[in-house]
Order: sequence, then structure tokens, then C-alpha cells
Amino acid sequence: MKVHLRTVLVLSLMGLPMALAAQASPRPADLVAEALSAGLQAEADHDGPALLRAAERLDSLGAHPEAGEDIAAYWRKAAVGLGADIRTTVSRGRTLGPAYSARDVAAMGRFATHQSFNAGEKANIAVVSPGGENLQLSVLDDDGAPACRQSRVSKRISCTWVPLWTGLFRIEVENAADRPTRFYLITN
Repeated sequence: MKVHLRTVLVLSLMGLPMALAAQASPRPADLVAEALSAGLQAEADHDGPALLRAAERLDSLGAHPEAGEDIAAYWRKAAVGLGADIRTTVSRGRTLGPAYSARDVAAMGRFATHQSFNAGEKANIAVVSPGGENLQLSVLDDDGAPACRQSRVSKRISCTWVPLWTGLFRIEVENAADRPTRFYLITN
């Protein structure tokens, strides 16, 4: 029995560094959220080089808009207008990967959309709000049961979970503020 317990202990300890590394590695939606936050701050500061770095970071992550304006392309043009040297960077073509979209939600209102996620694969959704409004992010499965819920006054919130089955999940962003707000929704 001692040999069996020792073997179990050794095998458990062997897997510990991999488990810790998996927890420490950033998730794609969080990386895109960081790039969007940096770009929004650079835009507010009228910092051309920082704006260009944020645009290139979005490109390097393979992030693309679900619909509408490509904010990385917009930031690249704005950065040049602010004196950034576009020749110092290399653009990459976009590939399928994390996606983002700019959304608006009314005061005390709710935005909702549906996204499909694969069973057994880690799902990650992030919300970036330039003003750091009081937003709540909820993800519900097709039965209406919560898969993830986060609420805080912060410029960025995220939810991560592993779906048990492939299917549509409802994503809700609620605005508890008494004024409308714009946010970016990022999915992996």
C-alpha cells in the first residue's frame, strides 16, 4: 500500500508544475482585452507610438472585429497622424482567432448576444470599458443556468469556463450606471 501511495504522490507532484503553468498563462481574450485597454489609453493620451504598439499587438494576437470598424486599422492611421513612424513595425495578416466588437448599453440597461463554444475547450470572454463603469458580465447556457458571472467597477472584467457540451451560450452585459456606456466585448 505504501508503494501505491508513494507512486500516486510522485505522479501528483509531477503534474503540479504543468497545472501551475496552465493557470499562469494568459488567456487569448484577456490578452486582447489588455491590448484594447492600452490602445484606448493611448488614444486618450494622444500618444502615437503607444497607439501604434496597441494596433500591432491586436494584429499579432490575430484579433479581428466581429463586425464593423477594425480598430487596429483606425489606431494605425491615428498613430501616424500623431507622429508615429509606421515604418518601424511589421503588419501581419489577420487569421481566425480572438474577436472583439464595440457595443453600447443604455443606462441601467442590458446588452445580450449569443456565441457558440466547443465542449471541453476553455472559453474566455472579456469586457473592456474605457470609463471603468459598473458592468456585470454573465454567461448562461442554453438552459439559462449560469456558466460564469463577474461584476465589478473596473475597466476590464472577464469570465472563463469549460463548456460541458458544444452549443450556444448567452452573453449578457448589464450597466448599473445611470448613464449609457460603450464597451468592447472580446471572445476567444
